[in-house]
Amino acid sequence: MLVEKNVMPLFSAPVYTAHVENYDNDVLDFDNIDSSVYDVFDRTDNMLSKNQNILLEPEFAEIKYHVDTAMKDYTYNVLQIDPELKLNLVCSWAVVGGPNSMTPKHIHQNSIFSGTFYIKSEQGAGDLILTTPKSSTTFLPPAISPKMTGINIFNTKTWHITPKTGDIIIFPSHVFHEVSPNQSGQNRSCIAFNYFLTGPISNHETETLFL
Repeated sequence: MLVEKNVMPLFSAPVYTAHVENYDNDVLDFDNIDSSVYDVFDRTDNMLSKNQNILLEPEFAEIKYHVDTAMKDYTYNVLQIDPELKLNLVCSWAVVGGPNSMTPKHIHQNSIFSGTFYIKSEQGAGDLILTTPKSSTTFLPPAISPKMTGINIFNTKTWHITPKTGDIIIFPSHVFHEVSPNQSGQNRSCIAFNYFLTGPISNHETETLFL
């Protein structure tokens, strides 16, 4: 009989989720979206704020507090990065997606950690889909693809998260992600953000780096 069984998700790309209890939107009026402050992407039916530092605006201070708290928990408690390295908010922007809007697969460049705070995400508003390219090596090299009896976090190359209002999701910026079509019949909205680490990144010989 096998005892003390354990499976360790070694060499993973940790994805962090948290929820802000009783979050109440007071930053966006979904019935009166000001088109002068958004760029419209017709191909995806999304509107992105022209302001790429929106979390620095006073009215978004509460959301920034929750995002900063989650980022610190992810960085210093989960990943155990030395607190001597400081988290630096690189950029942040609002996304409003109407019915049938979607976001194609992409990564976030020039950052280390990325994430999303969900201002409004009702049932059917779409999933955040995280993927690993088929060319990437996971538990098998990319040239090998055996039949599976089931899909789980250890063998999949695609993972769906269904966010709800008040959720925060954080992931390494190099992780490919997309958003499935909004079938809720309502606008959905989030704040996307990128962070970088600054300070003495490494003092190891031949690997010294200070940002």
